[in-house]
Amino acid sequence: MLGPNKIGLKIILDTFDPRPGGAWRYVQSDREGNQYGFHGVYHGVSPPDLIIDTFEFEEMPEKGHVSLETLKFEKMSELRTRLTIHSVFQSVADRDEMIRGGMEEGD
Repeated sequence: MLGPNKIGLKIILDTFDPRPGGAWRYVQSDREGNQYGFHGVYHGVSPPDLIIDTFEFEEMPEKGHVSLETLKFEKMSELRTRLTIHSVFQSVADRDEMIRGGMEEGD
């Protein structure tokens, strides 16, 4: 699942090119028709357990609030995988803005 755990939220995967230098982009839509875009660039891809990419929320008040993410996948069983994401922000203010938006809890 990508994004908030809210009923009625739909996600459109616009771009998905998981290789170093490749890009990703998706758009979330709520029941009222509001859309929220997110995009980034892949910097490192080591299947099956590591991805390094950038993350940018397109609706931030000012552009340029990019974070660097490390995504680690750990196989727990045949049907379960643990995903751990470590995000590094350019400033404490950028981090705090993302937390206010619900990023910390996936809300």
